[in-house]
Amino acid sequence: CFSTLVASPGNCFRSIYPLLPQVISSLSDYLPIRCVACCGGRSNVTQMVRELSNGAHIVVGTPGRVLDLIRQGSLRLDSVRSLVLDEADEMLNRGLRTQLEEIYRRLPFSNGDIQTSNAPSTQVVIISATMPHEQLEVFYRFTKNPVQVLVPRDELTLAGLHQFYIDVGSEEWKFEALGDLFASVCVPQTVVFVNTRRKADWLSTQLRRDSYTVETAHGDLDQALRETVMERFRSGTRSIQLEFE
Repeated sequence: CFSTLVASPGNCFRSIYPLLPQVISSLSDYLPIRCVACCGGRSNVTQMVRELSNGAHIVVGTPGRVLDLIRQGSLRLDSVRSLVLDEADEMLNRGLRTQLEEIYRRLPFSNGDIQTSNAPSTQVVIISATMPHEQLEVFYRFTKNPVQVLVPRDELTLAGLHQFYIDVGSEEWKFEALGDLFASVCVPQTVVFVNTRRKADWLSTQLRRDSYTVETAHGDLDQALRETVMERFRSGTRSIQLEFE
């Protein structure tokens, strides 16, 4: 029986999945905490079911996969004491509201009606960098007398990090500006975010032409390939990683 369920949208989850065991292990050095990851990108559902049957304290997954495992009886919420909705606004934007509501209805002590749900033993934590008012109204239905924890804007950046904005003037000058940055700033590894796959493919070709070692990561990669890409970047065999959804 596990006590914490963390739901995260697929695009975010696939990016962080390889790091989850490391993060949880570092947070519980002296505790035998077990975590099971459940997402659509992991093709071996049998392995997921086996890991769940062996016992876990924390289950992290995408709403769709979590709900699928619940429906087939492989994942029970009887003992859940904390439900965490990570990147909550992103999940609503991706049309996952119905799935989240069904998961919520299955929490212990819930009477099945989200309008009047009574789950006194379950703590609901909603995490988001942005929360428009209309989305906030939806998530109020998941909580009772919620406490809002707001981070001041000047504390959003970690200590020691500096942010800069460069106005390159025109789209066609971006690559030249990026090359100037690489030439003038000594950065062993860099993550570059772009907004389309076409842009990522084009930029990857241009960077390789200039002898940079590049990997491209995106939500369409299967989990095994994504883990390989992430490992190459972490190990230092690739100096630049391109990311897009």
